[in-house]
Amino acid sequence: MRSDDPGAPTRPENIRSFVHYGYRQVLLMESTPVFRKSILPWYDTNAACWFLLVVMAAVLVFAIEGLRIAAGSDVYRPHAWMPFLLIALSSAVCVSLVVRLAKRYRHGSHL
Repeated sequence: MRSDDPGAPTRPENIRSFVHYGYRQVLLMESTPVFRKSILPWYDTNAACWFLLVVMAAVLVFAIEGLRIAAGSDVYRPHAWMPFLLIALSSAVCVSLVVRLAKRYRHGSHL
């Protein structure tokens, strides 16, 4: 369409340009509001993180006890990989949650 065509879509003044990302087009605005607060999903709130930290600590205690029992018995020794796997996974989740909560408290975003 030509620009002098009355049926041509008009370009608002606050729209800078289109940016192409593969198959998508993203519309860039000239000014972005700085007052916009990011929305956190419910599973990333402090309460959910603390709840998950407590549950993972209980799983960690359960797995340590299972590893102790499996190591002490010849019958269960071949199955010691399962408590060890639980220890590794729950420890990884606990470390991840502690780092996430520490970053929040350090930056002052107590949600």
